[in-house]
Amino acid sequence: MAERIVQRVRDSSDIGHTQVRVLVVGVGFKRGQAVLSNSPGVQLIVSLLHDHECYVEFCDPLVLEEDLRFVPKYDHLTSWNKKEIELQFDAVAVVVDQLHLDLSILASMQNTILENFASALPWTPKTVEKAQVLGLNIQFATLNQQSSVSV
Repeated sequence: MAERIVQRVRDSSDIGHTQVRVLVVGVGFKRGQAVLSNSPGVQLIVSLLHDHECYVEFCDPLVLEEDLRFVPKYDHLTSWNKKEIELQFDAVAVVVDQLHLDLSILASMQNTILENFASALPWTPKTVEKAQVLGLNIQFATLNQQSSVSV
C-alpha cells in the first residue's frame, strides 16, 4: 500500500519538495474502535515512515495522540476541510471510514492523490463521471480499481 501511494504521488505531479506528505485517515483496527492492535493503518504509517521516509500524520477522532507518539495527529476539529488538507498533503490514504469524519470532502479535492482502502466508501466509476462533469481534477484508487480524472 505504501509503495503504491508514494509512486502515484511521484508519477502524478511535480510536488516541489523531496518528502512525500501523506495523511492516513482511520487508524483504529476497524470502524468505531480505537484499538490499534493489528491495525492496517498503523502498518501503513510505519511503512511510509521507515521504508519511504514520508512525512505522515494520522487522522482518527477515536485514537488519542498519545497512542501513536511517533506520528503527529491531524487536528480534525479545526483543520478537517478541503483547503487545509490540500495545502498540507500530497496524498490522503483512507484505511478505515472512521466515525465522526465527513469523508465526502475528500472526493471533491483537486490535485491530491486519494487512496481508498475502505471498501465502504462510494468511489466508483460513477464518481469519476460526476467529477468530469464538474470539471474536477481528482485521482483516487480502491484496492480493486484505480481511476484518474484530469479535466
